[in-house]
Amino acid sequence: MPRKTFLVLFAFATLTPACVAARASNDDPFESFNRKSFAFSIRLDRYVVGPVAKLSTGLLPAPLASVIHNIIVNLAEPQTIINNILQLRAEQTIKETTRVVVNTTFGLLGAIDVAGAAGLHHEPNGFGDTLGRYGVKPGPYLFVPILGPSNFRDLVGAGVDQFSSPMVYIDFPYRTPINLSLAAAGGLSQRANAGAELDALLNGAADPYATLRSTYMQAREAEIRGDTALPPLPDIEGPGEALPSTDTAKPAPATPQADPPQATSPATSAAPRSQASQATAEDFGGLGDTR
Repeated sequence: MPRKTFLVLFAFATLTPACVAARASNDDPFESFNRKSFAFSIRLDRYVVGPVAKLSTGLLPAPLASVIHNIIVNLAEPQTIINNILQLRAEQTIKETTRVVVNTTFGLLGAIDVAGAAGLHHEPNGFGDTLGRYGVKPGPYLFVPILGPSNFRDLVGAGVDQFSSPMVYIDFPYRTPINLSLAAAGGLSQRANAGAELDALLNGAADPYATLRSTYMQAREAEIRGDTALPPLPDIEGPGEALPSTDTAKPAPATPQADPPQATSPATSAAPRSQASQATAEDFGGLGDTR
């Protein structure tokens, strides 16, 4: 397994500079493939992943679902700590180290988020973030089937992050099925949590693919910069599509009946899209961030 992973990482590391140079001013040189992958993943999510995520959430008692989520997060803490160290973020390193020690000991191996209850909440970090903080460009945008939006930098980072999980080095019975089950449970949990935000982001959009691409790229750059709030997304309607008429925004008599309508559609509303952006970057499980 490690050998295969190294080969994959070597291939990405070899191809990334060429792809970055070839893309010039185009952040999406593989748009044709990406759109096909997006369409396939959306259908799979609509008929399989989404319903299964909702079903698993409905069948699992809330305490058990919380325990599974907490264990998965606790197993990801070493990845976060290592990358905080690489980024020379001393405060975050101490915080995440405290989290994993407290939750592993007093939280029954991470089953209970004791540290989170005390105000120490998990802040994900990965090698893709580390590369970005040291100036590595994202490279071409990619929509990976099932996994979702990414780029060459984050794919390389995700491969490196595999080696930070303690589950890779611990030998125990049924290790492979358990690791696969944990990965599937984590993906379904993220998909269930992000469902409403994803619907708000994509439903009614003139071009759902371009909407998600713009959201992902801006969210990732904001995360790497350490921004707590994302800038409003620009209008991304296609070149041949007219924006809503602004004639109704002209001054009108100051009467309730003459006031122009203030509500906007989900495709052009900046506030809901900005809110959905944060959820997309962090929680877009089966169709989400590959960090």
